[in-house]
Amino acid sequence: MKTFLQARECEIRDWLRGREYDVIEIAMNDLDDAKKMTVHFRKRAGCIQEIGQRARANKDTSSLQRGQRRAAAPDSMSPETAPEVTAL
Repeated sequence: MKTFLQARECEIRDWLRGREYDVIEIAMNDLDDAKKMTVHFRKRAGCIQEIGQRARANKDTSSLQRGQRRAAAPDSMSPETAPEVTAL
């Protein structure tokens, strides 16, 4: 059973995700594990890179105006391929 604080945190994360924010959850015991933190930082870097790509796409519509599509380079640690981490 979740405590009030855990339920509130879950509600806040769901609200943020519903507004297309990237939410990364890090378990408290992961904070002292260098390997696990490396995964979290790589996932965070992927989110930041994705934000930059979105911003550039919003500014540069010239390729769309010419009827061309730019393929995004695959990110080896994109949110889709990163391991799922869930903890409170």
